Amino acid sequence: MADLVIREDKVILLEESHKEVRFHGHHVSVTNNDQVEAFPSGHFYAHPVEITMDGTILKDNPHFRNWLTEPFVKSYLDQVGSAASFEIVAKTGSKSNQAIVLNCLDACYGHALYKLFNSARYEHFGGKLIVIVHPNFQHFVPDYVDEIWLVQTTFRNQDDHLNGFHDFVLTQLKRYNKIQLAEVDMSIDLGEVDLTAFTKVSPFDFSQFAKGEPYEIILLLREDRMWLTSKVDQWLYLVWRKTRLRSLKKYLLLKERSNYKKLIKRVNRSIRVNWKSIGIGKGLSYSFLQDQRMDYEFFTQQEDKWCEQYATSHLCIGVHGSNMLIPSYLSGAYISLVPAFKIANYSEDFLPRKEPLQRTLFTARNLSTSNSPGEIAAHVVGILQGYLHGNKKSLSD
Repeated sequence: MADLVIREDKVILLEESHKEVRFHGHHVSVTNNDQVEAFPSGHFYAHPVEITMDGTILKDNPHFRNWLTEPFVKSYLDQVGSAASFEIVAKTGSKSNQAIVLNCLDACYGHALYKLFNSARYEHFGGKLIVIVHPNFQHFVPDYVDEIWLVQTTFRNQDDHLNGFHDFVLTQLKRYNKIQLAEVDMSIDLGEVDLTAFTKVSPFDFSQFAKGEPYEIILLLREDRMWLTSKVDQWLYLVWRKTRLRSLKKYLLLKERSNYKKLIKRVNRSIRVNWKSIGIGKGLSYSFLQDQRMDYEFFTQQEDKWCEQYATSHLCIGVHGSNMLIPSYLSGAYISLVPAFKIANYSEDFLPRKEPLQRTLFTARNLSTSNSPGEIAAHVVGILQGYLHGNKKSLSD
């Protein structure tokens, strides 16, 4: 953690008084004479970035430059900025004059959620625990957080320089005699974290598998993450990500819908299932199941209810990046379909479950998107009919 102090309306590092701290949004800069470093939080904790005041890169990890360094440089140099408004939500009524501030802003949903999980490290902090979040994550803030600073802006703008944000933070920090800025660590062991404090609902009760059919399965759909089995379609998807051609997107969405229809047909031959879809972006109609998808700007209004549904579902299926984190923790089992270009990020889209390890190995499956509907159907039926393979007992039972 970094101790901060306010001097002459500037936020300064207490032990290095020549370094000024400025809050841009997701990014926090620390200026030292003519050099600027990214505050070591989030991915900057493991991959430090230093630049000159004109944006020349002095130090970074070149492999992460396009998504880590360059957005930091852009937000630091931005003279226009993006619109934002701010709100304070007091949760506990704490009157402490000591504050620890956890900045959880991030334009990547999974990254922002991981940052928020870091609040568990400070559950028993003696002062006031404050988290800075986008409103999309307000319902995930645990009860032991004392205060929330909500930053209302478009989701992707969190990586921009947010107009008025630094002045807002400066004004709020003046309320405290002692201020600490948390260095968010993206590598904390989530197995040690009570994730139910964030989800507000308990995970699926594994004993419910014994009740048998009909099973509850949720398809996690997001119209910019697609299950495409052929190498040609997978290549076309990468083309679409660069070009955003509407005609190409529609073609790919039709292919994906066809895959899911085939999957449902194959599974329904063997077992009875109630199928639902949950996710972001309505894209094509999925009239052959209970469709609960929402448009991007409204999905957080339903996410707390979605959590309740994940926790009563036997199985969730989705493509890596389709907001799989929470379902992977709450549902009885999950299948994550991983595209080839996401293999390096293989482990980033699921959360550890507090259950016997052998059960996790049986119920948590990460498969290639190249798997056919028939192959995925075999996994689905195998999990649901073979659930006893995950019914492990401790030696003391």
